Amino acid sequence: MKVLIFGFSVTAENNGYVERCAALCPEHEISKIAIGGMQPYHARHLISDIVRKHQPEVLIVEQSTAAYRLRPGDQRSIDDHTATMGQLFHFCKQFGMKTGILDLPLVGVDEDADWLLRCHEGLSQQYNVPQ
Repeated sequence: MKVLIFGFSVTAENNGYVERCAALCPEHEISKIAIGGMQPYHARHLISDIVRKHQPEVLIVEQSTAAYRLRPGDQRSIDDHTATMGQLFHFCKQFGMKTGILDLPLVGVDEDADWLLRCHEGLSQQYNVPQ
C-alpha cells in the first residue's frame, strides 16, 4: 500500500518517525511531505497538487505539531481548522483514498485543555476517520 504522511517540520526530520514507521512496515511504501514554516490552513491549498504528484492510497494527516496549536482555542481557530480538515477529508474521499489523523505531542500544550485534540476527536467521529 502506498502511504503518504503529510505534516510539518517534525515530519521532515531525517531518521524520524516516518522512517521508523517505514522500517516497521516494509510491506508498505511510506513517504512524507512536510510543510515546515507553514500552518495547517495552508494544507487546503496544497493538498490537490501533492496528492496528484504522489498518488497515495492512504493519506495520514499530521496537523498537531504546528505552532498555532499553542494559541487559545477560540471559535475562529476551531472553525478555520475544522474547515481545513473537512476539505482534506472531502478531497481524499473524492479520490478514493483512505485517510487518518496522526496527533503527535507538542511541548507546551496541556492535553487537558488542548482544543486541537478535541477538534480532531470530533472530526474523527464525524468523518469516520481513524485518529
